[in-house]
Amino acid sequence: MKKNLNRYLSLTLVTALILLFSTCDAFALKEINIPNLSKIKKMIIKYKESGDWAKEMEQQAQKGIAIIEEHHNKNVKQAIVFDIDETSLDNFAFYKKYDFGYNSDAWHKWMHENTAPAIKANLKLYKKAVEKGIAVFFITGRGEIKREATEKNLKAAGYLIYKKLILRDKNELGVPAAAYKSARRKEIERLGYEILLNVGDQYSDLEGGYSKFIIKYPNPIYFLK
Repeated sequence: MKKNLNRYLSLTLVTALILLFSTCDAFALKEINIPNLSKIKKMIIKYKESGDWAKEMEQQAQKGIAIIEEHHNKNVKQAIVFDIDETSLDNFAFYKKYDFGYNSDAWHKWMHENTAPAIKANLKLYKKAVEKGIAVFFITGRGEIKREATEKNLKAAGYLIYKKLILRDKNELGVPAAAYKSARRKEIERLGYEILLNVGDQYSDLEGGYSKFIIKYPNPIYFLK
């Protein structure tokens, strides 16, 4: 009995050691495979400044233009919905300046400078919608308090004509982006519009329905739910 017990304890110890070393090896492997944060930042800058990001944006925008060309119906009250940050306006200069960190005071100052340029590919898509007489709606996660600054920046960037700019009111500040934006698109449909195309850089911009087609732009900097 004692002999069997000793054998059992020995096997248990060996098993525990194997599991321990296997776990340590797994942790070591994960540590080796996780890129250094500074390396990731350099990769993002290279992706953005090399022209690769702009090419991917252009490809997606051209898909949107093709959808408009094929499915525009002048006999139907059609609309297109655009997100703003990293879809219509490019805030890369802000993120690069602050080393991809976020500071609310700095962000507030940046928005009121009205210097974020238009994303060229998206501006082409926007102009195609306007040319076809499709109503343009902007739905942003920015709060209502930022309306004036947002309107000025949109105008400075070349987004001169739109039906409505929708920002979060006080009751929506804590609502997840997908729920907030889909509810707002539902309101647009209630006004009698068919939302032909919904355009954004986050999946949360596009989830929840209320659009015939969607376009997802690449965003290597952040992810929002």
